[in-house]
Amino acid sequence: MEEKYKLEPSAKEDIKESYQYYEEQKEGLGAEFLDEVNEKIQEIVEKPEKYSKYYKNVRKTSLKRFPFNILYTIKEKLVAIIGVWHKRREPGKLEKRIDKEK
Repeated sequence: MEEKYKLEPSAKEDIKESYQYYEEQKEGLGAEFLDEVNEKIQEIVEKPEKYSKYYKNVRKTSLKRFPFNILYTIKEKLVAIIGVWHKRREPGKLEKRIDKEK
């Protein structure tokens, strides 16, 4: 089966940290966060060009319940998830990450 998306290491770390934070706040909340992230990733994979470009060739969409953006690029037919970024985090750090990963 053809892979439709890839979680970059930076995105995996973002998800792991956020999951742990939410689980510490309330048992089961981390799992709810993961569910919403996975649902949004599936939505992105189905229509990757639906969301507008945020910075260079990086696109962004928001989660509904949790204050996070999912950032991704489209590389041929593969969606590369590069970050799951809290909306209050400094945008400049995200842009540095994007520039570093290219």
